[in-house]
Amino acid sequence: MVFNTIGSSNPITDIMNARLWHYNDSAATDPTLGVLVSQVPNPWLTNFVFSAPYTGLTLSQKNYLWLTYDLFPTATICNYIDGDFLYFNLDTNVYMPSVTSPPGYQIVGPCGTGVGDDLLQDEFMVYPIPCNDEIKIYLNSKVNERVKIDLYTVTGLKLNTLFDGFALEDGFEINCPMKKYPAGIYYLNYLFKQKVITKKLIKL
Repeated sequence: MVFNTIGSSNPITDIMNARLWHYNDSAATDPTLGVLVSQVPNPWLTNFVFSAPYTGLTLSQKNYLWLTYDLFPTATICNYIDGDFLYFNLDTNVYMPSVTSPPGYQIVGPCGTGVGDDLLQDEFMVYPIPCNDEIKIYLNSKVNERVKIDLYTVTGLKLNTLFDGFALEDGFEINCPMKKYPAGIYYLNYLFKQKVITKKLIKL
């Protein structure tokens, strides 16, 4: 399988390893990860190739393959992490994906815009702060566009995606349980209209 890191802000300073994973009903040693097929260190060239032989595909089942990156601890906050899928070889046959560059990207976080955008702040409200076992997130996007809200630790480790979908024009409220997280400081990243708003969250 052949990929590249086009779309990433600075893969040389941010991306440490690329990993290829496989999942189907018979191959799942861990349902959340599947099986690690291969990894490529320092995937910074124009294209990088996962070339290790792999016999885990089951033709009678659906097989899912996906790419993840390991980032350097020094990865630059707010940089974009992205990539393209060019083609893959299976039993000497070359297959081209119908979509080589799917929409979307990840941001090294927690990341804030650094500007006081009052409109966006009004669209994304979190309460209560500090919180105990639950927070409420109110979204009022004014337009029906896709919104993503991620929860991060203070060190930039992404813990969970609390919401990924279309915000309704009239606004709506999301209840997010926080009971499983220990007391401390967290950050919520709100991605909308190619902007990012970060809110600090204190869990008691």
